[in-house]
Amino acid sequence: MRRTHGAPVRARLFGWAVLFTLGFASLGARLFWVQSVRHAEFVHRAAQHQWRNEELTPLRGAIYDRNGTPLATVGELYTLFADPAFIRDPSQVAAQLAPLLDMDPARLMARLASPRRYVVLRRHLTAAEARKFRDLDVPGVATRPEVARIYFHNRLAAHVLGKVNWQQRGIAGVERAFETLLAGAAGRLVGEVDARRRPIPGTAKILEPPKPGGTVVLTIDATLQAIAEDELRTAVAARDARGGVAVMMDPGTGDVLALAALPDFDPNRLIDEPPEVLVNPAVSYVYEPGSSFKLVTVLAALMDGRSPDDFVTNCTGSTELTGHTIHCRPVTHRGGHGRMTISSLMTESCNIAAATLAVQLGAQKMWRAARVLGFGEATQCGLPWESDGMLPAWETWREVRTATVGFGHGVAVTLLQLLRAYCTVANGGWLVQPRILSRGVHFDGTTVERPVTTRRVLPQPIADTLRAVLVRTVEDGTARAARLTGVSTAGKTGTAQKPDPAGGYRADAVVSSFVGFVPADAPRLALLVLIDEPQDLQYGGEVAAPVFRAIARRALLYLGISPETGAYAALSDGGPPRLRTGALHRAPGSSSPLGTAR
Repeated sequence: MRRTHGAPVRARLFGWAVLFTLGFASLGARLFWVQSVRHAEFVHRAAQHQWRNEELTPLRGAIYDRNGTPLATVGELYTLFADPAFIRDPSQVAAQLAPLLDMDPARLMARLASPRRYVVLRRHLTAAEARKFRDLDVPGVATRPEVARIYFHNRLAAHVLGKVNWQQRGIAGVERAFETLLAGAAGRLVGEVDARRRPIPGTAKILEPPKPGGTVVLTIDATLQAIAEDELRTAVAARDARGGVAVMMDPGTGDVLALAALPDFDPNRLIDEPPEVLVNPAVSYVYEPGSSFKLVTVLAALMDGRSPDDFVTNCTGSTELTGHTIHCRPVTHRGGHGRMTISSLMTESCNIAAATLAVQLGAQKMWRAARVLGFGEATQCGLPWESDGMLPAWETWREVRTATVGFGHGVAVTLLQLLRAYCTVANGGWLVQPRILSRGVHFDGTTVERPVTTRRVLPQPIADTLRAVLVRTVEDGTARAARLTGVSTAGKTGTAQKPDPAGGYRADAVVSSFVGFVPADAPRLALLVLIDEPQDLQYGGEVAAPVFRAIARRALLYLGISPETGAYAALSDGGPPRLRTGALHRAPGSSSPLGTAR
């Protein structure tokens, strides 16, 4: 009998052979796909699990004042952190730590109950502060060292220096302006890790070392800065004012020697500050300057060929001009200022004469004089967020605006612009470019310098005439409170009502200012003082002029300047006069509350 089961067996064997063939073919194709087509991708994915690339943060560069006094550097501070997994009773720990951290216990308890294993409680603790927390010996709470930014003198020059955030990136002031120079360049480190991503000892290799940040040397003098801040703080407190600013400059070079502003902040604290506190009011905010802008009105008249003794008008205390009533300072009790000349309108600070003269000259001549002194454009001093001010094109001025611009309303300026204008008179007619950076030095030794930049904008005779008018304003006019014993002083007061957001001006809020230079016959220092919303007294001659005198007196003593030693030496190249030494330095034997770098 014939057997018939051989064919099905062969069919099954053939089927299995096909399946195995297809399986091995698929496996071979998959291996080819993995090992050839996607080789680079899988090698990269394996390396991600096996190796760890880490960025090496460079040390941030230091900041010094003009004399080598350190203002900011990096150093070792401590971070307080918690591991909630080791905290049995978050409420008890919160109650224990909250008073020391000045935090709300409920908010702290919520952080201590976090599911995360690492919770930062406070950064930038000093060694002594960190020791206090370690001595508490709270389970789950510990400290670790970190490299952090340190500002040696806390609030000193806060608006100039600015600050860095927790990532050590500049967010305001010099720290922001020169971030590229100060930050340096990050490096790269690679090392093997185990399955739990823990580093394997001995496998780390530095692929690229970090490059430290460069050094920045400012034009600021730390001691002059301390003097300005001290006197400004006293004045703001005495007048219960909203704030204040004091800016000191070398009128020959444009070097900003001090810039104090209140309210201020402590850049050592990482707690978020209100954004407006970080803004530098001397360069970012604009103000209606008030009577200190009468310098522009008198300049416009002199540029028009008029004489300081030319008659302008008779002031009776108030007058109708351009269809509006204009008032002077409170002199109505004696019938106004009387006969006003171009010179006396500045000395007596007569609004009526200034408005009358501005209308006589016209908008175009007033605008041109303001532009000559640098108004309407940023000074390019080097600090961030600098404003251009507000000086509209003269074609848009109505006659009433021309009149009010004559006594400093209807325009807006930055304080640095206003101080620069008075420097132009002080140095004989040269418009300087204010600078905050003296030089920067990169890690590789490359030096970046900010040159002294000036250009002549006024003839010497006009500058000399304006200087004489400003001296008379201090000696016999509204700025008598700015006079210094034995040192001639030049300057002008300013009082301006603050604009009301709803329209018009606020009757209860003014800014009081004084801007001038000393010694008047050989200027070495130009100084502007502004007090924002002083109470009780309001006029610049009463509020700001005494602060100018206090700061200038201490500054001159510190620098050892007298009318004889403070004289300028003319440069042979015909440029603006500069300090004989080329820079300001402390006089031999004079004291400094800050000391100098070793």
